Amino acid sequence: MRLPRFKIAAAAAALIICSAVFGFVKTTPEERVGMPILSDVNSENRIYIETVYVNGIMPAESVDGFDVDAPFTAAEAAYTAIWLYEYKSDIAHSVGEYDPDSYDYIATATDCGVWPAIAAGADEPITREDSAAIYSQFVDDSETAMGTLTSFRGIEGFRFAEDVIKLYNRGITVERRISSAYSPQTVMTRGDAAKLIAMIVNPDIRAHDVIHDYGGLEVTLTDMLGAKDGDWSLYFMDYDLGEEISINSHQVYSASLIKLFIIQTVYQKVQDGVMQDTSNTENLLRKMITYSDNDAWEAVAKQLGGGSYTAGMTQVTRVAQNAGFSDTGQFFKGAHKNYNFTSVNDCGMYLKDVLDGTLVSPEYSAKILGYLKQQQHKQKIPSGVPEGVETANKTGELEYVQGDATIVFSPGGTYILVIIGDDLDDSYAQIPFFGEVSEVVYKYINE
Repeated sequence: MRLPRFKIAAAAAALIICSAVFGFVKTTPEERVGMPILSDVNSENRIYIETVYVNGIMPAESVDGFDVDAPFTAAEAAYTAIWLYEYKSDIAHSVGEYDPDSYDYIATATDCGVWPAIAAGADEPITREDSAAIYSQFVDDSETAMGTLTSFRGIEGFRFAEDVIKLYNRGITVERRISSAYSPQTVMTRGDAAKLIAMIVNPDIRAHDVIHDYGGLEVTLTDMLGAKDGDWSLYFMDYDLGEEISINSHQVYSASLIKLFIIQTVYQKVQDGVMQDTSNTENLLRKMITYSDNDAWEAVAKQLGGGSYTAGMTQVTRVAQNAGFSDTGQFFKGAHKNYNFTSVNDCGMYLKDVLDGTLVSPEYSAKILGYLKQQQHKQKIPSGVPEGVETANKTGELEYVQGDATIVFSPGGTYILVIIGDDLDDSYAQIPFFGEVSEVVYKYINE
């Protein structure tokens, strides 16, 4: 059961308890010594660390550094909760300087009604989600919100989802992607704790990112695709936030998008030690991805299949399926031959894995991303973004299919966009449509 939430008008009984434990030690920022030179304080984190240091909320760990990467313990969190409680209530500081050998802070914070039900001993680290439960108490509901996020698929199942959203809407977050910024699996560090606390104390240094209405974007994109002849599907992900849109994703003809999964298969085989990554193989992979060279595709497939193209594509199918790309591979769909298939969801998640560095390995993810950035065919999705904005993409086309899978590194955030049109009468006449959709998405993200 959650303990009572923080209220600015603190109960008199709580004040008596907090004061009785430690006795008042009234100090002001002006009375404190300025922050010394610390080795791990830089231009990016200085404003946060200086705020907590000068105000006596968090000390440096040593004479040399703040220890930004060290775990933030429950005892430290409880101490800062007491500090914020007294600060927000205009109560004189009662607990003195932080004592790392003291284990009384959690008991005191509990008596003050500001210690939520988190499972961590005094010297144990808390998680990022735990921090939301602690620090959301010190943000008043009347404080101006930067956004109006009421739910988020990235934090479904969080214990303290309401607290996470409350902080995030007010720009109090260690990073833009909400699910990882408050992950229950990620240990809070001293540097990240300093950032959150400083943002609570000083609203001027909070993040001011616009939280996009992805429901509105989904309606716009659905209408655009629905107005076109053929079978259109689309996948979008705001990579920084983790928010997704999927429209009509299902198994469709892949055309050259299958080459994404061929290079994955090669690198998986190399990673598993059953194939060598030679200079000749790399040259074929580069041509296959950056120029969409079909001869290179066939040569690589034959390498995978011991001289047989069909056996090679069987390997591609197996690797794709094992990696969770269930719509992708070569399947028997006709009377006389096999066909290559994929879906916008599979291609979108493939690109996410590349960005995460989890497709095969960080090394091979980086190699694939490098080839995608060198892409020579940019007449589809990349044509809808301004000149100078970096993209990484792979196209695919047949007389009845047009597809493009692209990562856009835009100023407003990195995002993934995959569009496939199948069952088209004249696929090449549809190429400008990719740029039209791309432009809508780009403007939405960068408005």
